[in-house]
Amino acid sequence: MNKGFTIVELMVSVTIMALMAGTVFFNWRPAEETFSLIRSAHQLSDDLRRAQQMAVSTRAFVCSGIDSDYSGYGIYLNTSLPTQYYLFENCSDANWSYSDLEDEKLETQNLEDGVEIDSITVGEGVVSASILFLPPNPTIYINDVDTGVEAVITLRLSNDISRTKQVEINTGGRIEIN
Repeated sequence: MNKGFTIVELMVSVTIMALMAGTVFFNWRPAEETFSLIRSAHQLSDDLRRAQQMAVSTRAFVCSGIDSDYSGYGIYLNTSLPTQYYLFENCSDANWSYSDLEDEKLETQNLEDGVEIDSITVGEGVVSASILFLPPNPTIYINDVDTGVEAVITLRLSNDISRTKQVEINTGGRIEIN
């Protein structure tokens, strides 16, 4: 009884493992890019939920001299800054969208390398979107409108515009990734 492997069996096993390793390494970069796109979409979705949660929490507002009834938290996106977006606190009692001059920028979030904002749609294509959550419910304003509006943010890979992910949010609070 022979208890070892023959050289032919060993060569066949090594060849099969080499073919599998080659397939994995060949497909590694496209898979990594796809995962970056998916992670960026989930990061944006999570940040929207975080701004929503901050609006209903008892967190102290950064804005000085403003009635807390008007202060809320939101996300600002702009296609002219395609690799980042802002988490902000609304410091205006008359404006429900992001303003560089009045609002407090809390964080700048960068999308993963190779991922950028392709387009923003709020009924029609727009250059920017301001999604604001006002306590206590929270009431959701998308570009200064609080009813019947949905924002669709399309993210894409910089080197392959055909691969996209969409993050959708409506004034009812539904956040979805497609």
